Amino acid sequence: MKKEEPILVAIQCLVYNHEPYLRDCFEGFVMQKTNFRFVAIVHEDCSTDHSASIIREYEAKYPDIFRPIYETENQYSKHDGSLERIMNAAIDATGAKYIAMCEGDDYWIDPFKLQKQVDFLETHPDYSLCCHGYKILKVDAGLCIEKFHMPIENHIEGVTFSNSDNWKYRYTSTMTIIYRYAMHKNIPDISQFRYWRDAHLHYYLLKYGKGYFMPFIGSVYRDHGGGVYSSLSALQKDLIHVWIYDELFTNNPDDPDLGAYLRELIKEQEKIFIWLIRDQKLTTELIRAALDLSHLIWCRIGIFALLTWKTQLSISYLKRFKRMKVYKHLRAILTRDR
Repeated sequence: MKKEEPILVAIQCLVYNHEPYLRDCFEGFVMQKTNFRFVAIVHEDCSTDHSASIIREYEAKYPDIFRPIYETENQYSKHDGSLERIMNAAIDATGAKYIAMCEGDDYWIDPFKLQKQVDFLETHPDYSLCCHGYKILKVDAGLCIEKFHMPIENHIEGVTFSNSDNWKYRYTSTMTIIYRYAMHKNIPDISQFRYWRDAHLHYYLLKYGKGYFMPFIGSVYRDHGGGVYSSLSALQKDLIHVWIYDELFTNNPDDPDLGAYLRELIKEQEKIFIWLIRDQKLTTELIRAALDLSHLIWCRIGIFALLTWKTQLSISYLKRFKRMKVYKHLRAILTRDR
């Protein structure tokens, strides 16, 4: 592509301590075959490994593609919207019409990924985003699993989806998405969100436009356990997922589908906690989480639902207590027999 041609796609790539994975990620960018210009905005967030050196290597080799930002202070840890503002300013400067996303530990495997998605969006102006299937690479186990995230009967043709569909089938994944940058005007200031995640972006994109799932495998999500989210406990992940949709509903109380989905998530957590209280060790984390969920049940479902749940928790705890008494009694008998 000639330098005077406009940039159609800007790739948003966030990097922090991704040294072992960056080359796969960047090779996925440079392998793309397109009839339009694209650039990669690579945000190096003050890594403590050699990520910056690898970025400089690719910047020197592919100056028309790579536009890195090297931080001297970690922006993600501020949680004040600084990272998003920096990235948005860099994307604005490119004049790009579409945004593709891929973090530094994931990578693309289809050389026509960008072309396929842009071709679709260019001919379907009522769609705000499109995405595709991907693989999950379990690094520790050495396994790679395909994830289509759609009803099996629709694999050949692809599928149009809404927010409600996305909550059910999980079509959107960060490294598979391309969306219209103009849709950013519909996204409120993210500093008001305590739990800002890609789920917020997907929600607002689908609130004001349609999504399309394309039937091809185009990228790989690397599950290596070293990411911010993957390092959380299962309980923390579950609760953050609920709080994400709670604050989305706080900002979108006129969305009945969102309210229904939030109540569904809360009900699922109620069942999980009944099991945890009965069968798992009572840790400080678990007790605090139960208090947080109690508050949420009261606010979103009502006092009767809260009383019903607390009654179920009490019954579950009594079952645990009785089981522990039986266990101690049996242990005493066995010890005495010795």
